[in-house]
Amino acid sequence: FHYQPYELALSSKLVDTVKKYKIELLHVHYAIPHAYAAYMTKQILQSENINIPIVTTLHGTDITLVGKHPFYKPAVKFSIEKSDVVTSVSESLKQDTIDFFGVEREIKVVSNFVDLDKFKNQLLRCNVDNENHKVITHVSNFRPVKNIRGVIEFFEKISKKIKCKFKLIGEGPELELAKQLIDDKNIDNVQFLGNTQEVEKELCHSDLFILPSKTESFGLAALEAMASKVVVISSNSGGLPEVNVHNETGFLSEYNDINKMVEYAES
Repeated sequence: FHYQPYELALSSKLVDTVKKYKIELLHVHYAIPHAYAAYMTKQILQSENINIPIVTTLHGTDITLVGKHPFYKPAVKFSIEKSDVVTSVSESLKQDTIDFFGVEREIKVVSNFVDLDKFKNQLLRCNVDNENHKVITHVSNFRPVKNIRGVIEFFEKISKKIKCKFKLIGEGPELELAKQLIDDKNIDNVQFLGNTQEVEKELCHSDLFILPSKTESFGLAALEAMASKVVVISSNSGGLPEVNVHNETGFLSEYNDINKMVEYAES
């Protein structure tokens, strides 16, 4: 093999683990490759008279992967239909799955969630001193779909209207692009904080969270900001309107309508 057969290795490991620990249920995330590997596991175990149900949770890459590589479509559809229970993280993703794959089976929506106590406890310990400036934060994996250019354009425009500090949290393929745009536009007071497992420690200092994504299956970063009592300005793409309620938790705009986002920020 040019590459190790990941699904085969995973299925074999799952078979051993189920038998060793007498596991009664497999909950797998993403149709490809995990639901596919779980189905092979189930078939192997059935030959030994062991029946193990499979719950598959769809997160969104299941759809976008097939959008880029259509040859995955039969495998993804098969994995979904052969699962005993299928959940998705938003109504938007559920409908996209039904429309794209022609799936007729039931898909239950189980929204993503956060531990509110973790965020509340951090807020109690957080010393905020934003009297002379506002703190605007963006968290993502810096993929093109996150619209990093839109984030920097927002920074540039709002910095001319309000005294701000900007925090960019995360890493990814467009991180260097973000840094270059910051330099090109001469935007001051920008911090690149990299990846963190304790995002609540930064969000508690924020006044505003910006997420102008082209698409989001759910928008967990927006939910984390809301748990930190931060106003969210986001696009209205995908599952974001299910998370960020316009005029209640923040504001929604059309994708890449940066001027509207700046208008909301000023208000």
